[in-house]
Amino acid sequence: MKKVVNLMLVAFVLFAFTSCDDSAKNTTKTANTTASKTQNGSVKHVNAQEFKKEIDAKTGVVVDVRTPGEYAQGHLQNAKNIDFMGNSFAQEFAKLDKNTPVLIYCKSGGRSGRAAKKLEKMGFTVYDMKGGFMGWTAQGLPTNLK
Repeated sequence: MKKVVNLMLVAFVLFAFTSCDDSAKNTTKTANTTASKTQNGSVKHVNAQEFKKEIDAKTGVVVDVRTPGEYAQGHLQNAKNIDFMGNSFAQEFAKLDKNTPVLIYCKSGGRSGRAAKKLEKMGFTVYDMKGGFMGWTAQGLPTNLK
């Protein structure tokens, strides 16, 4: 029984790490940034430090695509919460200016990667933070809790 539990735990951990990589299929890689383009919008997958530079430069609107409960437990300062899994995801983004880039993140990068693809199709330029909120906090970067 203990072997089965250990095997299930290992399988879960492997699944969690592999399911969070939602990089676009047609991408161009640079040192720390992955970008994909369509005729409508574009997605740039950036690390936490690059994401912070975009925030500091006031490049665009910062959006947390986690659930309201996750958001309430801690988020980036001035981040707007639009739940990727919520019923009003598309309607909330339709209210935003497509000429203003969207800087999105989730817990670890999976949901924001999927959200980035949807937003790209909607015509937005998107900066998707690799590693999500967990990657941000691991770097010791500021949140609403600090």
